[in-house]
Amino acid sequence: MEDKGAVMTFEELKALGAPFSFAEVQVSLLKKTARLVMVVGQDPNPAKDFPLHDPNLNTLDDVAAHIIAAAEEVGLLDEDSKVGVVDLDGLAANAN
Repeated sequence: MEDKGAVMTFEELKALGAPFSFAEVQVSLLKKTARLVMVVGQDPNPAKDFPLHDPNLNTLDDVAAHIIAAAEEVGLLDEDSKVGVVDLDGLAANAN
């Protein structure tokens, strides 16, 4: 996964002013990694990486739901947060 964000811990992200209004979950099932990006207008936007080791997380929707639930559990997102999901594998396939 290309490093475009300032990768942080949950606590570091929370200190920036959680809950966040906007976020994006970027997923690559082929590379078995995902990233939660807080869209806050900084360059780079702060992010948290997630390695995908759980064999039960094998679809884009499963991974996104798992990451969004984790972010809600620690207070990064709430019911008013808008979250987009990006399929990095699909983007790469369409770019070629």
